[in-house]
Amino acid sequence: MLIGLLSLPGVVFHELGHYVFCRLAGARVHEVVFFRFGNPAGYVVHTAPKHFREHFAIVVGPFLVNSAVGFALFWSVTSRWGKALSVSDLQSLALATAALWLGTSVSLQAFPSKGDARSLWQVANRHLRHGNILAALGYPAVGTIFLVNLLRILRLDWIYTGALLVLSVWVI
Repeated sequence: MLIGLLSLPGVVFHELGHYVFCRLAGARVHEVVFFRFGNPAGYVVHTAPKHFREHFAIVVGPFLVNSAVGFALFWSVTSRWGKALSVSDLQSLALATAALWLGTSVSLQAFPSKGDARSLWQVANRHLRHGNILAALGYPAVGTIFLVNLLRILRLDWIYTGALLVLSVWVI
C-alpha cells in the first residue's frame, strides 16, 4: 500500500499522458482511471484512432509527459544547487524534498506498460493488413517496450530516473 501511495503521482501523470494524447489524436475516451489500488494501477479506455501514428503517439505519450515532468521537477531542485540555503530555510528544504519525490515517482512511471505494447502490436497488425507499411515500425517499438519492462528486474526504471536527475544537473 505504501508503494502504491508513493507511486500515485507517477501513475496519474502516466494516465494523463495517455488521456492528453487521446484527445490530441481525436480518439474518444470512454473511461479514465487515473489511480486505483490494484492491477493495473490506472488505465484509459478509448476508441482506436484512425491512423497508426496517432495510436503510436497515445502509447508513447506517457513516456514523453512523465519524462518532461520528471525532468522539470528535478531541474527545479538542481537549478538551486550551489545557491546558499540556510539550515533554517526549512520551507526550501521541504519543497526540494517534495520535488525530488514527485520527480522520482513521475519518472519511474515513464515507460509504456506491457499492455501498451500489446495494444500497439494489435494496431500494427491491423494497419499492416490494410496496407499501411509504416505500421511495421510498430514492431521494433513493441519489442523495445517489452524489453524495457523485462529489464525493470534490473531496475532500468530507476536507472532512467537517475539519468534524468543527472541530466537536470548538466543543463544548469
